Amino acid sequence: MPTHDITSLPQNKLLQLITPFIDINPHFSIPDHPIQTTFYTIHNKRYLYSLDRPLVFAQVRHITLLRFLHILLFRGGPTLLSQPSNYTSSHIRNFLIDIRNLHENNYFTIINLVSYQHYDSSVSLGLLEAGYLRSSFQRDPYFTFILDLSLSEATLFKNLSSKWRNQYRKAVTYHLHYEFGTLADYIEAYLSIHNSMCEHKKLTNYRLTSEDLYSLYQYYGEVYISLVYKDDQPISGCVVALNASTSHYLFAASTPYGRTLNSSNFMLWETIKVLKERGTPSLDLSSVNPAANWGGYHFKKNTGAHLVPYQGEWSLSNPSFLHHFFSFVLYLRTKRLYY
Repeated sequence: MPTHDITSLPQNKLLQLITPFIDINPHFSIPDHPIQTTFYTIHNKRYLYSLDRPLVFAQVRHITLLRFLHILLFRGGPTLLSQPSNYTSSHIRNFLIDIRNLHENNYFTIINLVSYQHYDSSVSLGLLEAGYLRSSFQRDPYFTFILDLSLSEATLFKNLSSKWRNQYRKAVTYHLHYEFGTLADYIEAYLSIHNSMCEHKKLTNYRLTSEDLYSLYQYYGEVYISLVYKDDQPISGCVVALNASTSHYLFAASTPYGRTLNSSNFMLWETIKVLKERGTPSLDLSSVNPAANWGGYHFKKNTGAHLVPYQGEWSLSNPSFLHHFFSFVLYLRTKRLYY
């Protein structure tokens, strides 16, 4: 998950921001590293500090099974929070080695990392140096489509495929109404559309709750909902999150009636215009799997967005023979669809 830009915050300021919510527990420091390393666990978030400057961030979930099997799941990071002139891959490497060393005395340890950060060769190098391997069974397509919102509105519209533009123009003739607002304003309307779509498509595992959406504030600075109405009835919606560097098209859903009106095209284009007005530099349309959802893949591809790879999935196991086994178990349990 993308993180807030806190590179300029001194440690005491960072702690002031988070101490109202969670206790701070320093774990250890390792003086022989090229930088002074200190870990803090903050609501499952871990930071690597050099003096008073945070360098690396990760969101980690720690699961213990039968007392002897420890599973660490990374779902945000490791992310470089600053770009020092030297040792960027070393920062990542030392951070991941320290995570591993915390659990080296366990009988079995499995560390699985899925990063939706944009690909960075320094991060990949740090992962390899720390002994992490690509997962044996790929679960997700590790790429996304990015729209450059610094382009003019006319250029963005021209970059749409001719079919996409025609669908938008047709949607306009249906006199649809668009609204953009906070999570609190539109959460119930969006959840109704989203969960009805999941039932219709038999994707019940992908139903959302209000808690799911409010939890997004842990990772993003701002979260908004776009809705499209026809005759005062919501027929399409999407969830958009913003941080300092970009925006993210996280969830989207339409009713069967909305799809006949091309309301998804209308909704996304109107959302693009709103984000441009807010000065947002780019829109990450989120990953899609063409094998699982050909329609969703082409809907995003035909916006004229450019393809960007993610960092992807990595793992480390102790003992090493668990690497292939655990990758296979995860593949069976958590194959995902994107829509």
